[in-house]
Amino acid sequence: DPSPYFTISAFAGNPLYIALRQVPEVQASTRAQEVWRELQSVPEQSRTGLRVDYPPVLRFKQAVLEAAYAHFRDQVLGKDAKRTQKFEIFRKENAYWLDNYTVFRSISKAEQAGWRNWKDHGLRDREPAALEKWRGEHHDEIQFYQYVQFLFDEQLKSVRRYAHQKNIRLTGDMPGYVDGDASWAYPEAIDTGFTSGAQADRYSVIG
Repeated sequence: DPSPYFTISAFAGNPLYIALRQVPEVQASTRAQEVWRELQSVPEQSRTGLRVDYPPVLRFKQAVLEAAYAHFRDQVLGKDAKRTQKFEIFRKENAYWLDNYTVFRSISKAEQAGWRNWKDHGLRDREPAALEKWRGEHHDEIQFYQYVQFLFDEQLKSVRRYAHQKNIRLTGDMPGYVDGDASWAYPEAIDTGFTSGAQADRYSVIG
């Protein structure tokens, strides 16, 4: 979901905000460029006046990023020492949240339901054996989600450096409220019985 008030993670960045033109593997991958050309009309068709239909745009970016990841996995990882090291450092420094997030994304895609309704109760209940088995069987997909977060982190740091050069200070917004799915990873830290927020105005045509 594009809304910052409906996020499944208090740590991960939304892939919707990744600038594809600034991703090295998008530029280097013939397949990523082909996918871009095939779907290039999607972003424009999703924009109507001041409104944007985000789901098609996200699917467009997902398709391009998947092609970019394939290039990264096959042509960069383990071959380009500098970029491989950056990726490994990112994974190590962010392991405290990255593993939970990427495993969750992978399982959610397969289950197509909120985690409380997952058919695999071993995964639902975070049983170590079930999670380890899933990681082994879905390593590539999990690594894709890690790669996407790596790109988001790279671009965020680039924006921060540029802002500092212009004497602009960026501050973050603490995600005090997250979607209920976030409680899968941190059930002891999230009060799932508490909700808050402003509801849409039923008497207004624009909410």
